[in-house]
Formats: sequence, structure tokens, C-alpha cells
Amino acid sequence: MIQKRCIESLLSCREDDRNSGHLSQPLRGKTLHKPCSWQRRCWQLAIALLVGISGVVFSLGNRVLAQSNIVPDDTLGAGENSVVESVGLIEEIKGGAQRGQNLFHSFLEFNVDVGREANFLIPVPAIQNIFARVTGANPSEILGTLGTVGDSQPNLFLINPNGIIFGEDSQLNVGGSFVATTANGIGLDNTGRFSASEPDSSNLLNINPDVF
Repeated sequence: MIQKRCIESLLSCREDDRNSGHLSQPLRGKTLHKPCSWQRRCWQLAIALLVGISGVVFSLGNRVLAQSNIVPDDTLGAGENSVVESVGLIEEIKGGAQRGQNLFHSFLEFNVDVGREANFLIPVPAIQNIFARVTGANPSEILGTLGTVGDSQPNLFLINPNGIIFGEDSQLNVGGSFVATTANGIGLDNTGRFSASEPDSSNLLNINPDVF
């Protein structure tokens, strides 16, 4: 209704100016009309709409550029906890507990946002398996790219008992196999277990996984 009145006012305001006694004044060879009340309201509405649209675009832009929510926990012990560093649109995941051919990571939250990457860095070529567990209470959302970077092609295991959600734009960049599981943990040759639900009871071993 306001938009319709604005259009009508643009057509009728010059007549309104004459009727209300608003006089035109010359300005450098041009004619400047004092705006009527509806013109002023139309300009205010247009400015408000532009500000609102700009705010939406800015908000969406921030959503794409925001860091992914990847939060390490402290369950692996001093010197072996995971470390996350943001480089542009990429989260680089370093550290972790290395046991022979296995590399263990533990997180309170693990999410990859739209348009971003999360890469596990491989410290040495001997690594054949990377285990990443989520000990927090929330599911993981993989909406961007999840991968591994290094001189070997390890298998990647993502463990979250609360769920793992992949978006329509999610991608994998993993040299080996990829396993996503909502099991409580992964058994290691029946003699050890890397548990997300009971992280303090985990036994990190240098053997291949075999039980979920």
C-alpha cells in the first residue's frame, strides 16, 4: 500500500507543491522543488530498504567467510592434543597423538562450514590411519570439504555418536578410505578402543582398526 502511494506521489507531488504554496527556486540553471510529505516518506522508505538489503548481503557474506566450528578437547594429554589453525578459507588440523602408523585426534565440536575446507595434516609418511572422534554432545555438520594433506594417503575415520550430517555441497579429498560412523568408538584388534563416549578409557595402539 505504501509502495503504491509512493508511485502515485511521484506523479502528483508537483501539483501538490503548487497547491501548498511551495515555490521553486533556481539553482545553477536547474529547478529545485521542495519535496512534499509523501516524497519525504518515499525517500525514507527507499533508504530503509537499501540499508536492510545491505545488512542481509553482509550477513550472508559473513556466513560464507566465517570460520568452521572445530574445537579440540584436551583428552589426549599434554603435547598430544589437536591444534586448529585458520589459513584463509581452510582450517588446518595439526598435532594429535601419533602411535606408529596411527594418528589420533579428539574434538569437542567438529563442523565444516559451507565454502570452507578442513584438512588433517599428515606429519610423517608412515601415517596410514587418522582417527578423529567428537566427544561433545552435538552432531557434526560437514557442509564444505573434508580432506587430508601430506606425503601419504591414509584412511580417515570420523566418529561422532551424536550424528554426522553431510550437506549437498560437501566434498571429500581423502587419499585413502573414508569412514564416518555414529558408533561410540572403534575397536583396535580387540585389545584397545578409541572411544568417543568414554574418552578417558581409550587405549591408543599401533594396530589397524577392526571393530566398531
